[in-house]
Amino acid sequence: MAIIGAGAAGTALVNHLVMRLDGAKITLVDARAEHLYQPGLSLVAAGLKPAGYTVSNTTDWLPQGITLVAEHAAAIDPIAKTVATTGGQSIPYDFLVVAPGLVLDHDAIEGFSLDMVDQNGIGALYAGPHYAAKTWEAASKFT
Repeated sequence: MAIIGAGAAGTALVNHLVMRLDGAKITLVDARAEHLYQPGLSLVAAGLKPAGYTVSNTTDWLPQGITLVAEHAAAIDPIAKTVATTGGQSIPYDFLVVAPGLVLDHDAIEGFSLDMVDQNGIGALYAGPHYAAKTWEAASKFT
């Protein structure tokens, strides 16, 4: 089995499967060394937690016995049942879960730039821990 994505969905699933599928060979594909606890960003933006609260090592959330391929998935071949990585690996699978998360596109918001965060009451907490902290700064100035 292969899972693309080591965010909340991928890590939760791999932990669930390891506990229930004795002896299963599971490969997790994700290049990110850091895991972002996205729900915690709202706590940072509210001034309740520091920015570092939301960041940990991806490997801290992974169970023993799986294979982590620290590369990005580049292509899926459903006929050959393989995942190609940006590093040139070809990972075979019987079952595939695709949970790569999302990419925020702040540039698609006309008139907005992340440089504006913490100015004139503007915030963007899901842009990352730094911006969540700056959102708290903006809210603090407002109140």
